[in-house]
Amino acid sequence: MDSAVADYTAQALISKLIFAHFPSYALVGEEDSADLHSHSQTPLREKIVELANESLSTPLPVSEDEERWTSVIQTGKEGCSEKEWLEAIDKGDATSTSSGKVWALDPIDGTKGFLRKGQYAVCLALLQDGKPVLGVMGCPNLPVDYNNPEGEKGVVFVAEKGQGAFQVRSHLSTICTLVLLC
Repeated sequence: MDSAVADYTAQALISKLIFAHFPSYALVGEEDSADLHSHSQTPLREKIVELANESLSTPLPVSEDEERWTSVIQTGKEGCSEKEWLEAIDKGDATSTSSGKVWALDPIDGTKGFLRKGQYAVCLALLQDGKPVLGVMGCPNLPVDYNNPEGEKGVVFVAEKGQGAFQVRSHLSTICTLVLLC
């Protein structure tokens, strides 16, 4: 998968999750859809829509998390339209993180690692009046046990102001897990 497809799709899905659960918060994302509107970008747009809708229809392995994921899916079998996915990407257009509650997102941190099918992370932080209060980093290819690099993979790291930092096993898609933990 191309890194642009991954970045846009991840931001669209995370944006949908965030605004389903935190509609009054803002989001600063890495991507915007401005470059996607030209005719030459039609294949890229179509792939983003295909993958994002496929993600919405993928069942999750844990019923409690499935309920949370289902609250995001408001589209039936048809999925979201191209327009809806582009709007979701553009919801990451907050221009300031200095006041209120603002999510900051890097949908794919480590593009070269992602392209090599190696290490990369999905990074999300919550800022309150410009100060970080929560950070979540999903690492889909990182071994759960560093002593067993070929074993189970998928780790989420969480740091909360005043609560410390910890590692969580990831049995869900990284995108869903990031928002559900917040």
